[in-house]
Amino acid sequence: GLDNGQLHRVFFSPGIFMAPLKTPTLPPATTTNTLIIGTNKLYIIDPATPDISEQQRLFDEMDSLLEAGKHFEAILLTHHHIDHVGAVNAVSQRYKIPVRAHEECYERIEAGYIKGEALKDGDRINLGTAPDGSEDWHLTVVHTPGHAVDHLCYLESRYHAAIVGDMLSTISTILIDPPEGHMQTYLDNLEKLLGFPMKTLYPAHGPANRDGHSLIRHFLKHRQKREHAIIDALSNDEQTIDELLPKIYDDVPETVYPIASRSLLAGLIKLEEDNVSTQISGGWKLA
Repeated sequence: GLDNGQLHRVFFSPGIFMAPLKTPTLPPATTTNTLIIGTNKLYIIDPATPDISEQQRLFDEMDSLLEAGKHFEAILLTHHHIDHVGAVNAVSQRYKIPVRAHEECYERIEAGYIKGEALKDGDRINLGTAPDGSEDWHLTVVHTPGHAVDHLCYLESRYHAAIVGDMLSTISTILIDPPEGHMQTYLDNLEKLLGFPMKTLYPAHGPANRDGHSLIRHFLKHRQKREHAIIDALSNDEQTIDELLPKIYDDVPETVYPIASRSLLAGLIKLEEDNVSTQISGGWKLA
């Protein structure tokens, strides 16, 4: 039972099971959510943990679903980052199921999995019959680069659940790390997600959130506030990122500065593209 490490069967949306499992991720997160979606035809999204004992908890859950007569169709990935793919090869080989992801993802993850058909924006994944018996239950694939070039979200058709990977976290802001991370692309794709019907949002890190759209708007507002802080801190004199950090990130402990400096760089690059800031040798100033 649960005393032996069995995963808690908690559902925020019908037909979607979420298991937070330990991964080597960025603080404050310590886990990445693996999701199992479906009633009879099941898909596993982001089997992420490299930890052997955590993988065993996942296998036990999958085995019990197979014993109940259910069938795993494929592994779906949101993107290639290490804290999302730790159990991909183990799950693919143990259950003989293919990995489906953005074309760019395959080139970035460790070999040893069964390769499935690549996914692209607008693809539809058939889930069969929904928990309430309605037909044409499916996932829509949405390509959302910005955090990672191969990032995909999966939007569920019946209950409007959104599996958003690292587009949002419910415990912190998402790191946009140049050159792969690109702030304007990321913001554009958050806006793109607002165009889809959405109720419960499932991030890769942190608990599910009941109102996906309001969470997206909250983070868009937060990024805008941070951008204004960068503009306020810039002057006609050149300043390094280390000089700018304490002015802009006065709300975070210094231990977070190495991560914050990457986000700050992404923000400065965006402002440079907007002709607001300019980079000179080792520093930044107003354009």
